[in-house]
Amino acid sequence: MRFVKTGDSAIRVINDVLSAVECQALIAEAEAEGFLRPEAFDASARSCKRLHTVDPSLSDVIMGRIQPSLPGIMVIDGARWRLSRFTHHWRYVKYSRGGHFIPHFDGSKLLKGHEMTVFTFQIYLNDDFIGGQTQFYTDFHTERLPSHSIDYGHVTTYTPGNPPTHSVNPKTGSALVFDHASRCVLHSAADVEEGFKYILRGDIMYTAVEEDIRILRNPALKEQGRSWCEETAEKYGTRTYTGQVWWCECAADRHGADCCIDDLGRKSQCSTASSHGSSAEGINLLLMSGKRACGKDFVASILVEELEAAGVSVHRVALGSVNKRAYAERMGIDAQRLMNDRAFKEEHRIAMVQHHTDRNAEDPSWCLKAVFDESVLSGKKVMLLTDLRTQEDLKWLLHSAADVRGSVHLLRVDASDEARSARGWDKHPVKDSLSTETDFDSFTAWTAIFDNSDQSTGGEAFAREWVRNTVMMRLPAALALGWNGSLG
Repeated sequence: MRFVKTGDSAIRVINDVLSAVECQALIAEAEAEGFLRPEAFDASARSCKRLHTVDPSLSDVIMGRIQPSLPGIMVIDGARWRLSRFTHHWRYVKYSRGGHFIPHFDGSKLLKGHEMTVFTFQIYLNDDFIGGQTQFYTDFHTERLPSHSIDYGHVTTYTPGNPPTHSVNPKTGSALVFDHASRCVLHSAADVEEGFKYILRGDIMYTAVEEDIRILRNPALKEQGRSWCEETAEKYGTRTYTGQVWWCECAADRHGADCCIDDLGRKSQCSTASSHGSSAEGINLLLMSGKRACGKDFVASILVEELEAAGVSVHRVALGSVNKRAYAERMGIDAQRLMNDRAFKEEHRIAMVQHHTDRNAEDPSWCLKAVFDESVLSGKKVMLLTDLRTQEDLKWLLHSAADVRGSVHLLRVDASDEARSARGWDKHPVKDSLSTETDFDSFTAWTAIFDNSDQSTGGEAFAREWVRNTVMMRLPAALALGWNGSLG
């Protein structure tokens, strides 16, 4: 997962949500059903064909794959909103040569019960065409107005004074996810120059935290500055950032809410907690993975601060520290320098990995036993391992956590090559191909994923937001000690 604009989580790309085979199968099924031109839209504004489906099973599959890359909590209009579900309404869109969508704002679908969609979600089902980029104008600002009705299909013409600030190139199976609520960005679909472009479009819904509904009922913001509108929600309408309101066919089943009612009339929601293990009675393992110089230690320090501020005791450990101490003793070098001097550590990295491999040949779990036993003996609620490296290590830790009735939560920290280089990463064909660097490249079962590419002064606040609003909302140990997502 990466953020399109560094330091801004409003637009993100999630790679490999669907395989190429899955994408081709969906295209074939959609073609068999047939596409129709959306008659309500003027072709000069939006030139494409669509197929509208309602598919809760597809929602379940995709949510299971993208949930680690989504925020667990969003703060909108001063209230907290918790990740809930897709609307289950999926639109297959086909653009042929000349197909496009002029700059526009997407709308947020509002429901009774204080639910609304926050993110547009679209998967590129193919990339064997020319053109068709999704373009964003993050420097474009326009007046926000109180809620006012427009006809369904009306597209207001906006004329950005500057070219797009960001452009996303379609890649088969990748998903583009962007905010269409409080941080809505003007965007467009560039002309397809040759071939056919297929996308799958959905909406991701959040539900207001019960304690904060009073904030929405007694808003401090003026109406034109708000995303939530009670009157629109009463009629299951769609509302844009600029206050435009319309009603579409999705409202007929309350934007998929009827799909979430079982035979006994009970409402269901998708699970937003991804973890391994069913009990939080024992020690809870937070296992952090990431490549060299991605900033794991930086993020880990913030995580420790936030957990301890919420009353959760943390024992922080690293497999590398155990190996470094053993390697330094064997080589007769300064262990502290090996810990703290990046250049000195890089000189010894390959030899240290070999040392670890050799020790593993004698006892595959020697290092894991050391950090796990130390953490259990500490008596603290959480063990934070900052350098999970291989899936074999993960298997051992999952087994050990089960033995002590613990749970395991997997955190992935990514960063761009530019950010890693600025932090001292040296591109090295041997180091970068080690299993300790590559073993999790195709792994997907994360609890949460963070793009730590921000090198600005706002990077800490950005990381802290992710820890508070995503990681901590998915930790049963933290919840048991009273953490409720408060930003105070």
